Amino acid sequence: MAKTITWTKMLVPSSKYDIKCPYSMNPSAVTRHDTANDASAMSEISYMIGNSLEVSYHVAVDDYRAVQGLPFNRNGWHAGDGSKATGGNRTSIGVETCYSKSGGDRYVKACDNALTVIAKICHDEGIPVTRVFYHKHWSGKNCPHRLIAQGVTEEEYRTLVQNRYNEMYGGGNVVNTSKPSTSASGLKHKVGETVSFKGLATSSTASSHTTNIAVKKGKITRIVSGAKYPYLINGGTGWVNDSLITSGSSSSTSSSSTSYYKKYTGNSTSLDTILKDIGVPSTYYGNWEKRKPLAKANGISSYSGTASQNEKLKSLAKTGKLKKVGSSSSNSSGSSSYYKKYTGSSNSLDAIFKAIGVPSSYYGSWEKRKPVAKVNGISNYTGTASQNEKLKSLAKSGKLKKA
Repeated sequence: MAKTITWTKMLVPSSKYDIKCPYSMNPSAVTRHDTANDASAMSEISYMIGNSLEVSYHVAVDDYRAVQGLPFNRNGWHAGDGSKATGGNRTSIGVETCYSKSGGDRYVKACDNALTVIAKICHDEGIPVTRVFYHKHWSGKNCPHRLIAQGVTEEEYRTLVQNRYNEMYGGGNVVNTSKPSTSASGLKHKVGETVSFKGLATSSTASSHTTNIAVKKGKITRIVSGAKYPYLINGGTGWVNDSLITSGSSSSTSSSSTSYYKKYTGNSTSLDTILKDIGVPSTYYGNWEKRKPLAKANGISSYSGTASQNEKLKSLAKTGKLKKVGSSSSNSSGSSSYYKKYTGSSNSLDAIFKAIGVPSSYYGSWEKRKPVAKVNGISNYTGTASQNEKLKSLAKSGKLKKA
């Protein structure tokens, strides 16, 4: 079955070609990126087009669609290797994969969609899969950072692209991943199930696997029935079979825990109606202030009742994943959610951040500090003295939340 994806074109206007894509290009490669943030594909492309920076990429991919911002016959500024004629900027189509900062299910789905997008580009533009590269190939940058951290080598990733290419343009019988289901061939595990494993193969049709692996647990995101290694892990980590899986638990099992409200199966679009129907106490619905504890328990730290925040709560309720206030699974106030307490004497915010273990990607300028500020309740952070003092105070009291 051919893998498809919604593809939206929102191309940069020709008036900005001199900034975003000044060179004509006959693409001969594809470059795989992680965005290192949690914005959607549409947001990525909108931001890229809207600013006047010499930063640009051809496609952004999220959990349900691809958005194209540059024509494939124009270069982009994404590979970090300048304007040399043979470099990544001048020869490759840049594909940004969304949601890599936080990872999780959205990133897994985005990774799966990125395989489809890259395979389609290779097919349509006549680019061999051997010419698919990581951003790191061109300039040494640690990108795609999450794939690299998972131990997926560039060569292994090419194998995943080739496998997807084969599925789309003349290959295996792929089980629909929209619903967790056991394949017709009687496989023991389902899409959506989290499993532990002792080895990984680089493709579903690989001749062998390796047991020298860094990642030993992940979610099954795709099944190719009849393959030697039918289960794809995390949308790109690798492939396993029943003999490599040492333990597994269906994701639906955990969602039926007493830590979660029951799954909403009605058709109402009213959040309060949904919350009432699934058994949420009336103290937690009726207006947005009442819903704040519920939102906080479900990872929305600065809840104000916006449409997007409410949609997240609805989505959790409809999938049986809405956590109860006060449940063990929603208690995120443990030390792992906060940076360690600052006990030094420095008054420099960056020095304080460095000392308590904040990643360097989150300090050095006020722009870099924005994600930390946001999760700590400063939604419109611009690096003012009062905002910085609040961050210092949180750090000195051991209450600075991790981004």
